[in-house]
Amino acid sequence: MKIMKIMKMWKRYKVEIVNEQYKRKSDGKIFNETRKIHFFDENDEDYKTISYGYVTPEEVIKDIKAGKEINLSYCYVNKLSLGLALLDIYNGRRIKVKLHNAKNAFFDGGLNFSGAEFEDGKVDFTLSKFGDGDVNCEYDQFGDGKASFNRTQFGNGKVSFNWTQFGEGDVSFNETQFGEGDVSFIRTQFGTGYVSFYQTQFSEGNVSFDWTQFSEGNVNFYCATFGVQKDNSGKVLSVKGNVTFQNTKFGEGDVSFSNAKFGVQEDNSGEVLSVNGNVSFKETKFGKGDVDFSEMKVNKLSFNTMLIEQFLNFKKATVNELCFSNCELQRHINATSIAKLGSLEFDECINPGYINIRWKKNMLKKAVNRIKSKTKGYFTSRADKHNRRMETCLLLKENFRKLGFYADEDEAYYTYSKNKIRGEFWGFIAGEWHRKLNILWATLLFIIKLIFLEIMGGFGTNPLSVFLSMIITWLSFGLFYFWRLFYCLEKFEGDSVEILHLSKWGQAFYHSAVTFLTIGYGDLYPASATLRVASGLEGFAGLFLMSFFTVAVVRKV
Repeated sequence: MKIMKIMKMWKRYKVEIVNEQYKRKSDGKIFNETRKIHFFDENDEDYKTISYGYVTPEEVIKDIKAGKEINLSYCYVNKLSLGLALLDIYNGRRIKVKLHNAKNAFFDGGLNFSGAEFEDGKVDFTLSKFGDGDVNCEYDQFGDGKASFNRTQFGNGKVSFNWTQFGEGDVSFNETQFGEGDVSFIRTQFGTGYVSFYQTQFSEGNVSFDWTQFSEGNVNFYCATFGVQKDNSGKVLSVKGNVTFQNTKFGEGDVSFSNAKFGVQEDNSGEVLSVNGNVSFKETKFGKGDVDFSEMKVNKLSFNTMLIEQFLNFKKATVNELCFSNCELQRHINATSIAKLGSLEFDECINPGYINIRWKKNMLKKAVNRIKSKTKGYFTSRADKHNRRMETCLLLKENFRKLGFYADEDEAYYTYSKNKIRGEFWGFIAGEWHRKLNILWATLLFIIKLIFLEIMGGFGTNPLSVFLSMIITWLSFGLFYFWRLFYCLEKFEGDSVEILHLSKWGQAFYHSAVTFLTIGYGDLYPASATLRVASGLEGFAGLFLMSFFTVAVVRKV
């Protein structure tokens, strides 16, 4: 899809009253007065002036009550409010508005269309401009025609389509620019048509699609930008705002956030400097179509309390934090070609489907280690941090096993086990801090696990690490035996004259090898209690490490 050049957005505007008639070119209608709008950029330069025919809000309301066709194309209306005309909606009745053409109109001082019922047919606000002031389209009903807000520019007030119902036609906000106010589509219902926010610019305000229902048509946020305020040269002035999709329901069509940018700050060359916007899907229901997040840029993307049965595509996406909480992942998530993944967390999730992601390619070790605690307290927060990392690694481990990525499974299991022993230690400290003896025991147990299971054994996932530990153990005990033979004048005894004639170096390392491998020839044995105790410890270490080595090798076969 071709990316269009965004229209220049004004910094401020000035209304000039001109006491002369204005003739609309499209139909030749004559207006008694003219309003010239001067648009100023961030340098306070008057870069554009547009003339409009002046219409009073009383005239518009009068025509609505009379049931007349309304054409506001190239009209200037100040503080148009339909509230007084539509009081009957609270008695279960609405007044129909026959407004099909508001192209290139200018609505100043806010607009209140709350409760309006638009007739079937196209409702066109293309290229219209809304000055500073709130735009209230709550509880509106659109007919089955197309609703177009393409290339519309909103000022710095709030924009609300809460509880609005769109008909069966397409709904488009393509290349629309919203100002600094919040944008809200709470409990909005879209029909079966195509819903498009292609290349839409949402500024600093929060954006909410909570409890919104999308029907069978596709939903497109391709190249949309959220939470960014730019000047006309493209320079980012500020980055704010969050986007929420709580309890939102998508229909049967595909959902696309491809190339969408949430709170992205870029330099003039297009290089990303920072990503600060957050997007939340809570209790959201996607339809049967795929959900495309390819090439999107977002700080935090979270999915909370959801049954995800769709294909999720994160190809070339940049996500600083990706979090799935209390979700059931039924299908396929494609994240192996994600451009950047800061942190990845699966909190109380189950994964009957599969996640296409790789441990080293996607740098999941760093992503998991960036998971933070959600609790307070020095000991409690550390326990919670490791437990969260452990839970994520366990899900990834099982996922890699299903996909046959056994090397990745070992990496996930190693990180899981590493966080498990730390989580158990800090959790014990946090819960039993007053029992000093138990703390000493927990510390000792942690050190033993750290040395033997993690450092020496690699939790049974790395044969080379275990083999090196075996060599180091053999050499260490050999040097100990030599020290006892040479400096402490202890000795070995045996029946083999040939072995007894070996040098002290030879006897020490020969006995160490036979003992470590638990061969037990009996041709050379220690004569002192110190050497016998050391031999027993070495035999235990050899048995332990050889078992670990066997497990590690089998895992790699």
